[in-house]
Amino acid sequence: MELLLLRHGKPEIESVTTIRAAAMNAWIKDYDAAGITDAPDASVVAACQKHFVVTSPMPRALESVTALGLKPYMIIAALCEAPLPAFNLPLLKLTPLTWATLYRLFWMAGVSGDVESFTSVKKRAASVADELANLTEAHGRVLSVGHGFMNMLIARELQKAGWKQQNPRESGYWAGMALVR
Repeated sequence: MELLLLRHGKPEIESVTTIRAAAMNAWIKDYDAAGITDAPDASVVAACQKHFVVTSPMPRALESVTALGLKPYMIIAALCEAPLPAFNLPLLKLTPLTWATLYRLFWMAGVSGDVESFTSVKKRAASVADELANLTEAHGRVLSVGHGFMNMLIARELQKAGWKQQNPRESGYWAGMALVR
């Protein structure tokens, strides 16, 4: 049994150098609505063939499945990325990636604002891990196209359940993590 957790391709979002915290809500909304701007390399396409394909419903994940030349058998809403809260921290101008990192740290420390909490997302990841394990049991090989942080949490849950990671963990776009049982 093999489960491949794959991160989506590079999101199609306008590149900005720095923005104020007040603009991050709009940036996060644009990021969540974004498709992708790149294509996977041949080795990624080859690794994803002959799998039962599931995906997050977010546009960047759906477009990634299409870019792989595949069609999803299932769209699993709970595969959506862990949300980012946005807080108004006046005076600072940072890159969106720096804001996202800062907000993710606040979120992991328990400051979730109006979004799903870290505790809730970890429970969702455990539930998705169980669902993916069951699908892998039924289909032998499963490809799950999702998001970086959520894939990390799902992998952690699967490893607690005895799954073994087969390749080094990567975090870039199109990065995949193979787990076997």
